[in-house]
Amino acid sequence: MQSRGSLDSIYQTENVSKFKVVVLGDQGVGKSALVWKFVYNGFEDKYQPTIGIDFFTKTLYLNGIAVRLQIWDTAGQERFRCLIPSYLRDCHVILVCFDLTNCCSLDNVPGWIELGQQERQGRLKKPLIVLVGNKLDDTSRRQISYECANSVAELFQIPYVETSAMSGFNVELLFRKVAKDLYVEDLNRLRQNGDPDICEEDRENRKILRLSMEPKKFMQKTGSSACRCS
Repeated sequence: MQSRGSLDSIYQTENVSKFKVVVLGDQGVGKSALVWKFVYNGFEDKYQPTIGIDFFTKTLYLNGIAVRLQIWDTAGQERFRCLIPSYLRDCHVILVCFDLTNCCSLDNVPGWIELGQQERQGRLKKPLIVLVGNKLDDTSRRQISYECANSVAELFQIPYVETSAMSGFNVELLFRKVAKDLYVEDLNRLRQNGDPDICEEDRENRKILRLSMEPKKFMQKTGSSACRCS
């Protein structure tokens, strides 16, 4: 496992909520670039494949509340696939990524989603799975339409979000929404368990806009998930 550091080392002693995010997807779809953009607000234009697993952390402040995301960036190569289940076991969110300029990467998405769904079986608190269409190079022609990608997400009943690791489009928004969703879910769980430190006003002040799928309006669902974009 590689560790590329953190931007929140000065907050290590804080009492913060911590959540584990695992990023899955084919090799070369921009998983590392997406995480790098979020954590460091930078972009590495020279492609270097992840070896095994990379680990990042970043602390976000949501209405003054500190939430730390522990992000595990997995390698897409087949030879590292056996490592992934052990990292999925206690995760809170699974981001399944594909490249909007590569139809083959969308064709492989069902396999990654099913890998994540296997980890949900038998778990009381199931991880959230989000499909992420990433554009690694904004100069390349988009091959996959929003409608086609969203139909795959609808098939698996998971949210779909589009990002650009190069320009930063929707990157911060994606991780902030995930962090808010996890925090509010945790807050509600503490309330249900009778935690005396959580009051009704606290919960109301931290309501969140959840990630949601667009209304169904384009492609009909079929038994195949293959991309049909021209």
